[in-house]
Amino acid sequence: MIDSGQAAGSFSRHSTLVSEEDSSRALDRDLFLLTFLILVTVALFFFTRTIAAREQRMEVDIAAFWYAQGERLLSSGSTTQAIDAFRKAVAGERENRKYAFALANALAAGNHDQEAMQTILRLREFDPENADINLALARLAAKHNDLSETIHYYENAIYGRWAGTEVDQRRREVRIELIQFLMAHQQRARALSELLILDAELPRTAEAHEKAGELFLQVRDAQHALNDFSEAIKLDNHNASALAGVGEASFDLGDYVKAQRYLEAAVLQSPESEPAKQLLSTVKIILSTDPLTPNISLKERQQRLLRIYTQALQRLESCLAQFSKNRDTGSLQKLESEAVALRPKLEIQSLRRNPDLVRSGLDLAYRMERATSDTCGEPSGLDQAVILIARRHGAQQ
Repeated sequence: MIDSGQAAGSFSRHSTLVSEEDSSRALDRDLFLLTFLILVTVALFFFTRTIAAREQRMEVDIAAFWYAQGERLLSSGSTTQAIDAFRKAVAGERENRKYAFALANALAAGNHDQEAMQTILRLREFDPENADINLALARLAAKHNDLSETIHYYENAIYGRWAGTEVDQRRREVRIELIQFLMAHQQRARALSELLILDAELPRTAEAHEKAGELFLQVRDAQHALNDFSEAIKLDNHNASALAGVGEASFDLGDYVKAQRYLEAAVLQSPESEPAKQLLSTVKIILSTDPLTPNISLKERQQRLLRIYTQALQRLESCLAQFSKNRDTGSLQKLESEAVALRPKLEIQSLRRNPDLVRSGLDLAYRMERATSDTCGEPSGLDQAVILIARRHGAQQ
């Protein structure tokens, strides 16, 4: 027979076992719920991330679409529509600097210069040595004739970091842009300095030397121009532009015999070249009219001198006739009187006795042409030739 104490102990042990089983079940349930929640959370996380990534890819694809549209519209001249397309591209991918730069270039093309400048300056903060960014800033500054800023950004572009291929060629092209900007703003000394740097870095091609020669002519450095055009001819002896360039440089240096030879070759290569033909015509006038040409007869010398004298006097008299008597033309009238007094001395007998009269007559013709040029406009044809002939023999401007 089980006594009451044993029964109580047995009940207690049974209760303990039941409690432990309940606790174990509750713990298992909690672990299951926790695991389930973790799995759901992980699944939601990956699902959300997948959706977000898909949306992001979609935004990137849309931005790329608008960028491509902007490029197409800009190349076709539809600048306003291109700006709108680039704005959408930037809105879809705000961190894409290529899209922002494209928008800035379109804004500049559409004359929205202030917004373009602000956009590019923000890009430059992240990449101050980027050559393309500095070049865009230089061109914007040049549009507004900001001399110091334009030079600053052009130099940054030239010496900056270039992407892609043909870096040396692109640098030369930008330096040429800078030179042309400087010449347009009467900065001849600075332009010449940049041009000398360019000249030292030229590739050995006719095209490069021809371009340098043209620039040297524009800054009135005929000797360097002659050197580059001559090099271009060595590389391409049928280059009509280079032949004409040697002719023009020789003309500026006063070597009219050489100028005639090369200009004739240029016209032969390119008969439609009007500038070369006109300059050749002037050269021929000079060479056929110069009274101080060596090894010509005294008769020929006198005829040339009379031709020059008569031309200069006729222009002087024509200039005087254009003005009323109230205008002060005393200096022109004085030259006219001097010319009338000199005429009897220009006969062959006088020239034979006094050869220096040839120089005196040329000097007077030069002074008449210079005076009428200052009063009645720049000369042309034989009048221009008179001035050039006199300078050939030492007349000062």
